[in-house]
Amino acid sequence: AGAIPVFMGFEKAARPYEEIIPWGQISLAVPERADFDRAVVPWLERLEADTKRIAAMRQRVLRTYAQWFDSSRESLYRGVLETLRRRFEFQPGPGRRRRLMHRPKA
Repeated sequence: AGAIPVFMGFEKAARPYEEIIPWGQISLAVPERADFDRAVVPWLERLEADTKRIAAMRQRVLRTYAQWFDSSRESLYRGVLETLRRRFEFQPGPGRRRRLMHRPKA
């Protein structure tokens, strides 16, 4: 439990729930063209020695999994709704209705 995801060659790919999950805090990214033996392995070995960082990342992975990826439909719906909420602004309108306002990307 608490395995830290490693993304290899995902520089241009979208990760699930990018708007709500701080992937940089809970995963490792390896460029596609990285020299695995000379760069990646020594980097992973140095990282493995940093037990405090590894423990913190594992805790964040477990919290993220419990919040967004457990097997219930509720977490799936919650993740989709939160992603949509962050992509679009929901502003209160008259009464209890809400208006969906598109927030253009900068």
